[in-house]
Amino acid sequence: ILEEEIRTQVFTDGVVKEQSSSYQLFDVDFFLLAYVKAAHSHRSFSIEYAERLLQSIRCLHFLQTPDLRLPLFGDGDDGRGFRLRESNYSGYGLGVIGIGGGVFHDKTLCISDYCNEESFWLLTEAEWNSAKSQVIKPQAEMCTIFKEGGHVVLRNGRSSTSDYCFFRTGSFGLGGEGFSSHSHNDLFSPIIYLNGNLVLTDTGTSVYLGKDDERDYLRSAAAHNTTFPASWKLFETKRWFGWKNILNGTILRNTQTAEEIRIECGYGVTKRIPYKRTIIYKPLTRQFQIEDLFTENTNGVHTYFHLDGGLSVHVQKEEVLILKKDAPVARCTFPDNLQLNVEEGWISKSYGVKESSVILHFTWNATARAPAVFTFAAS
Repeated sequence: ILEEEIRTQVFTDGVVKEQSSSYQLFDVDFFLLAYVKAAHSHRSFSIEYAERLLQSIRCLHFLQTPDLRLPLFGDGDDGRGFRLRESNYSGYGLGVIGIGGGVFHDKTLCISDYCNEESFWLLTEAEWNSAKSQVIKPQAEMCTIFKEGGHVVLRNGRSSTSDYCFFRTGSFGLGGEGFSSHSHNDLFSPIIYLNGNLVLTDTGTSVYLGKDDERDYLRSAAAHNTTFPASWKLFETKRWFGWKNILNGTILRNTQTAEEIRIECGYGVTKRIPYKRTIIYKPLTRQFQIEDLFTENTNGVHTYFHLDGGLSVHVQKEEVLILKKDAPVARCTFPDNLQLNVEEGWISKSYGVKESSVILHFTWNATARAPAVFTFAAS
């Protein structure tokens, strides 16, 4: 069953098809636990199973944020395949990565930060000693693209003060239209850290059942860092789980130089949908730019950016200063033809838990071929 399901549920590049960071970890738990038991019992899964499992663990490694967490996207219910430590979810899969490093003898995954109670209990003594012996963090690729799964990670290092951006393109979710049960309407929605501070975040999940309006909102485009015209009805949810209408995303162009990385994204039926979003990272000036382009005149456009909990803002002309404990940590600049409303919102970083946050809500009318550019830089 597991041999069949790992092919069904995981892309060859390691991305779990549910398109949820929580379920990426949840699935890896199940596949890894069985693999470890088999390996320690001198039995074996197929080479294909082992390779796909290793890639899925490497995906967890590449997704790690500057504060050693997984970026929050898609459904999340704090579920795990096994619980071997207190406050189990707060580790966000670090121990699982360490287990993978020890079992697969992959030195890129054998890092002392990844060794905790989970890895201790599931590794042999020799594997544990090997896994925790590596204290030097590996060099980080500035741009990592999971082509089949559609995930993109931009970063300038692996320290607690690094810049970081995650967003997804590609397949909307497992099963496609009518299914995609754990996917949210978050294509091209960036999660951004600047100088180690989480600035743009995902709103999370809150609950699955019992609060239908809340569930629908948290899966919608408005609950993510997205741009869309109010008149477009490209995505439609089913009650509680699944989607009636969906679109897939794609990377239209990818250019990388020492000065900037540009990832241009669009929907899989780009010729019918006159919209593109380009996400740009400029490592020399340490800033992210989000460029929204419509190829037709489009009225009633909405752009949402959801700030992390604990952040506040001070609005100036064409600039928003983002504060943490009254100290500036970032700034957002935007075109002067956009109307900005600062709104009260909330996010859910753990199942059933809410905290207040700030929403930057822009409304505008798009002129064909004239992009709106939003710049987020450390302050």
